[in-house]
Amino acid sequence: MQRSRLLLAWVVVTLVSAATAQVQTWNIDPNHTAAQFSVRHLGISTVRGAFTKVIGTVQYDPANPSKTVIDASIDANSIDTRVEMRDNDLRSPSYFDVAKFPTVAFKSKKVEAGEAGKLKVTGDLHDSRRHQRGRSRCGSLQGPHQGPLG
Repeated sequence: MQRSRLLLAWVVVTLVSAATAQVQTWNIDPNHTAAQFSVRHLGISTVRGAFTKVIGTVQYDPANPSKTVIDASIDANSIDTRVEMRDNDLRSPSYFDVAKFPTVAFKSKKVEAGEAGKLKVTGDLHDSRRHQRGRSRCGSLQGPHQGPLG
């Protein structure tokens, strides 16, 4: 009987250890996510904005955060710089051409541990034509956490 309990305890510990070391896949929560950006404008000011509709997945390896992979699809029409005329210009064929190319893809290239529970993420942005639209130099990702309602 004692041997059975020891074996059962060993199996439970082994399974729990294996489960915590496995890669976790998270779906990006579109209600709590935005792809934010800032761009220098004429060398005298900085325009800040966000794409407010983002979906995708994060594959996170708690044992090795540098193996984290982030794939996101961004609705280009959701651009918001708080200036409607500028947003409409950015949606036009002169820039994103959202009527023909409605999405921008983000793919992480490098992930490293950041400050307290955050990751520093570098990646590429491509529109639907596969034209590179930019390179994220440094972003941050904070993993899921327990909210006040559980």
